[in-house]
Amino acid sequence: SPFSRTPSEPPAAAPTNKAAGVAKKGQFTSSESILRWINGYRAKPEPTKVSAAARAMSELNLFRDLETAGVYVGFLAGVLETNPKKAEELVAKMFPMPPEDQVVIVRAIAYSNLPEWKALMLKFAERMPARQGLIDRFVHDKMPTLKQIPLDTGPAPLDMLWGKYFATGSYEPVMRMVSILEWSKDQNNVDRLTVGSMA
Repeated sequence: SPFSRTPSEPPAAAPTNKAAGVAKKGQFTSSESILRWINGYRAKPEPTKVSAAARAMSELNLFRDLETAGVYVGFLAGVLETNPKKAEELVAKMFPMPPEDQVVIVRAIAYSNLPEWKALMLKFAERMPARQGLIDRFVHDKMPTLKQIPLDTGPAPLDMLWGKYFATGSYEPVMRMVSILEWSKDQNNVDRLTVGSMA
């Protein structure tokens, strides 16, 4: 798991495999199989499998700790971003999702960079009544999007950026991490020193 790494290591890279992580019936069977598939996704995007992967992540309890679920949140956000015409369908197929795990869906939509992400989120608000407060905060700009989150708040934003890179292959999230490398020498700010060292 990328979350058992020491702070200075990036999420674990896994070898790509044509059927990586997918059991005979097309199911994701472990966190390792999901991470292998995520790692290879940018080379061979398979958006039709993303909803099944999200449900498997939930079943494997990978969403329960938001501090360690960043790579999954960023990955789902990146998939939505790169599939704007299929975004609504992809989200719809992630249900049913336990209320406690729906936070990941809300954040993935908010962090997707889709021009109409607020409208997309509101379409699913009725299916996530337990997350209404969080939805309202995002829709009314009281919660930051991924582009607005300060990177000196801990490892979660970095993990989300890694996840977004795995989904999109875009250099934008990587460049954002590169932009804070100088923090690794900031002896006057322990938060920046820690996050810069992680980056």
